[in-house]
Amino acid sequence: MTKGFSQASADAAGIAGEAFQMANKRYKASANSADFLFMLTVADKKQHYLAIVSKDTGETLQTIDLGRDKKPSYEVDVVTNQGYWPIV
Repeated sequence: MTKGFSQASADAAGIAGEAFQMANKRYKASANSADFLFMLTVADKKQHYLAIVSKDTGETLQTIDLGRDKKPSYEVDVVTNQGYWPIV
């Protein structure tokens, strides 16, 4: 029985170590992230925008007019910082 608890303890320590390594990797990656993010915004009920917002100031740096589309289908490439959406 002691052997079983010992193995369970070793397994738990291994899992905790892996979780810490993954969290540390994500933390380091976030420190190197862009200083802006893409955010879906609404000017009024009829006008929607994809905005580029500064993480430091909260200022809108640029907007892309999406028209009346409340739930646009778009993708953002975080490597090239480009947005893509289908033309209809």
